[in-house]
Amino acid sequence: MKRYQKWFLLLLWTMVFVQAGINLTAKNDYKLVEAFEASKSIPIEGKVTVSGSLGEKKLDEKTKKIILKRLAAQAGVQKGYSIHTVKEDEVETTTLKKEGAEGAIWFRISSAENLNYLATEVSIEEVEEVFSMKEQLESIMEENGIKTKSSLYVHGSFEKILSRKEKNEIEKKLSAILKAKTVLEYKDEYSDTIYCYSPLISDHYERDGERMNIQMILNYDEMNEKTQLYLAVPFYDESY
Repeated sequence: MKRYQKWFLLLLWTMVFVQAGINLTAKNDYKLVEAFEASKSIPIEGKVTVSGSLGEKKLDEKTKKIILKRLAAQAGVQKGYSIHTVKEDEVETTTLKKEGAEGAIWFRISSAENLNYLATEVSIEEVEEVFSMKEQLESIMEENGIKTKSSLYVHGSFEKILSRKEKNEIEKKLSAILKAKTVLEYKDEYSDTIYCYSPLISDHYERDGERMNIQMILNYDEMNEKTQLYLAVPFYDESY
């Protein structure tokens, strides 16, 4: 494993650990990382987002900064961060951000009409750490009385365009490891997007009465002549 900078080690190991019962429930979530490793793609990054409501009340900028600093301190981020506020389309967002060679962490509060929404994001190169990051961030926010929603993804690449046969074989292998049932899929010459349900993953959402909790994406990056792999729980909501 690569050597983390001091602040990132603090982030990993000084966060409050989740209760044993939660660890037991989430144990099989790590199958996603096992599947990712079995794909033989080149790891690029893992990313976790944990978010929740801060309620309906007026928060001035000073109060938001106090909240962000407190949460960052609980995550082991004591200094070396930046804080800035922007307003766009009646939404004001205050963000605390810390970046390092091995990743970055953000805490942000977005406010509109006295509704306040907190989101925490961590991106790291060590993709196998994403689930422990998720558990630890959820624990910090829930200890502060914030009911959370979470998502994450792992991202890798193949140094070529994959044939239809190769893509099918990878998707079949990942589905077998995850014991995943395909619910929806969209495939063309350049991109495959598959929505699945796996009983091994603790979270899920429903669409048209169907449970889903994993999204697989194999997308050809024409500019770099590579095929990108994304495995997300419960879905991937960024551009690719």
